[in-house]
Amino acid sequence: MKHALFFGLILVSNLSFGQTESNTFTLKLYSNFEHTPITRSVVAQDENNRVISMDGGRQFGRLTPGLMIQHGNSGFWEFEADVRSSKEQTEIIREDLKLGTSTTQAGADVKHVSTALRMEGGWYILPNSRSTFKPSIGVSATPGVYRTRTEPKNSQSFNSAVTTYDLSTAVVPRIQYQLNERLLLDLNFPFEVMTMSQTNTLVENPNFTARRQRSSVFDFSLFPNRYRVRLGLGVNI
Repeated sequence: MKHALFFGLILVSNLSFGQTESNTFTLKLYSNFEHTPITRSVVAQDENNRVISMDGGRQFGRLTPGLMIQHGNSGFWEFEADVRSSKEQTEIIREDLKLGTSTTQAGADVKHVSTALRMEGGWYILPNSRSTFKPSIGVSATPGVYRTRTEPKNSQSFNSAVTTYDLSTAVVPRIQYQLNERLLLDLNFPFEVMTMSQTNTLVENPNFTARRQRSSVFDFSLFPNRYRVRLGLGVNI
């Protein structure tokens, strides 16, 4: 929490940017490229069973909207929303061709819902330059909520829900290229400094007490092994 407070104070300090300068509002649409190595973690365990969470992989081209508020040539605020929802369905069926019957052996309905908001304050490295290229450095904080609900189709398995509350901070070098008076390109590389998360897991096993059905894991990481590139198109309004 001390690290989060530190970065929060840095962001608040940006409020002093350009109080006497006019503000420019820019709508952006980002294409995101992310890579996270796959990790395995035990989120619940008893003497006979354990629940393992696997996280990681690559994502290409996911679109997210953003809003930048530029304070003259001194600095800016930027906000980016990331809302995702998906549903996956798998099923393995065994068919008896002689009897004409079928039995579901495995499979599940899996629903993913997540919401995150990135808040960034930044400084232009060359505030007095008239170049169409504008390099800058920023500091961001991103709180998010991620939920996965799994409903197995096999009666021997149990419904489960995993909810993660996450906060990450990053240093964000970027370069903007002004195409004309209204349009610009934005390329930035968020370098994550710290992440902390609370993961709550519910396994609806009727053989367990209500307390044993629930478990929680807290995680804190400095310089997590996560890579991201964002390419955005902006329109001044």
